[in-house]
Amino acid sequence: MTKTTTDFNPYEDPFTRRLAKRKARQLVGKYGFTEFDKEDIEQDIYLHVLQRWSSYDRDEGHHHKFITAVIERYIVNFLR
Repeated sequence: MTKTTTDFNPYEDPFTRRLAKRKARQLVGKYGFTEFDKEDIEQDIYLHVLQRWSSYDRDEGHHHKFITAVIERYIVNFLR
């Protein structure tokens, strides 16, 4: 098992940024979220990805799949 040891900043990763922005946009107008909540949701997503990054194992798959799974699970739990 090879864990990543590099410093990862989800805010600087283009894939993570696009996905976080898209997910936040999808929530606006639903579940009581407004345009004013969008930036806060994005920041929560970045923080969650960063917190989970230490469990990413590059031998198990591409980081895009890992990040997508982390964000999707976060949104589901966030809405609960």
